[in-house]
This record gives sequence, structure tokens and C-alpha cells, in this order.
Amino acid sequence: MNLLALALSGAVYVWNPCSGETQHLFQMEGDDYISSISWIGQGSILAVGNSNGQVQVKEDGLYSLT
Repeated sequence: MNLLALALSGAVYVWNPCSGETQHLFQMEGDDYISSISWIGQGSILAVGNSNGQVQVKEDGLYSLT
């Protein structure tokens, strides 16, 4: 499945171009912002780096775009 992950205004979204569906994964709090985002492996795990130097890992199944 082809998915596009993007960060906008401190929020992370995943978009499925085949269905056109977009899912909001999470929102940063306060003045924190997303500094990097990357699929790990074949796209089943999403790593999100933030302005605090932390990395959050979102595994497949936390989002369900079909």
C-alpha cells in the first residue's frame, strides 16, 4: 500500500492516494514541532522526530487507511 506521511503545524497526517482518505495521527503540544518524519522498512512503521530531540514510533495498525 502506498501511503504519504506529512507534518503540518505540529500535526502528523497519513494520506492514502488510492482512496483519497487522510487520517490525523497526532498533534504536538505547546510550541513543540515536528522536525523529521520517515517510514522505516517497507512502510509499516513511522518514525517522527520532534523539536525536543525525541523520536516517536507509530507502528502499523495505529492508522487504518484502506
